[in-house]
Amino acid sequence: MIDVGRKKGLENLDWVAGLARALSLPFSDASMDAVVCAFSVRNVTYVEAGLKEVRRVLKPSARFHCLEVSRPCTPVNVIRYAFCRYLVPLLVASVTRMPVAYDYLVASILDFPDRETFRQSCSKPWVSGLFSAIA
Repeated sequence: MIDVGRKKGLENLDWVAGLARALSLPFSDASMDAVVCAFSVRNVTYVEAGLKEVRRVLKPSARFHCLEVSRPCTPVNVIRYAFCRYLVPLLVASVTRMPVAYDYLVASILDFPDRETFRQSCSKPWVSGLFSAIA
């Protein structure tokens, strides 16, 4: 991704990756042009505090890109629940000797709020503008 960005003329790209505590990111205030995360917000115990921390490290005009799995707001819920509850554990069990270690995965997906509930939780003043769109 970084190489593609540089080919498009975005020269000042750095990739900072690794394990960081979501509630105390190891970066200065207003030091990031973007924060990108995937499938991680649902694993943060104190989501509001984690989002405040993202807001802290972002520059005023920066963006937060978050890819997450949540409960759909449609009748697909029944199929999705069955997939997560029954099929995912079978798939995990077929590729690992310790399927119990992945029990959190299904629970974290099923426990994460649906899109509209998450959007409402992100409409508080301290997070205003952090999410330009939640689709």
